[in-house]
Amino acid sequence: YEYLESTYDLSIRTANCLTCEYQRLYNTLQAPKAKLEWWLRSLVENNGEKLSKVRNIGRKSFKEVMDKV
Repeated sequence: YEYLESTYDLSIRTANCLTCEYQRLYNTLQAPKAKLEWWLRSLVENNGEKLSKVRNIGRKSFKEVMDKV
C-alpha cells in the first residue's frame, strides 16, 4: 500500500482497501508496478463500476480513487 499511498497520494485506508482486494484476487503480496497500474486503471473505467465492488471501499474512498487515478 505504500506505493499507492506515495504515487497517487491516497489515504492509508483507501490504499489498504485496494491492497487487500489485489491480494484477494491474485493471491500474492507482491505486484509488479506495471501490473498494479493496469489493475487500477481497469477499476476506474466505466465510471468505477468495478471499483464500487471492492470490499470496504466506501463513498469517500471511492471518490478519492476516481479523482486521483
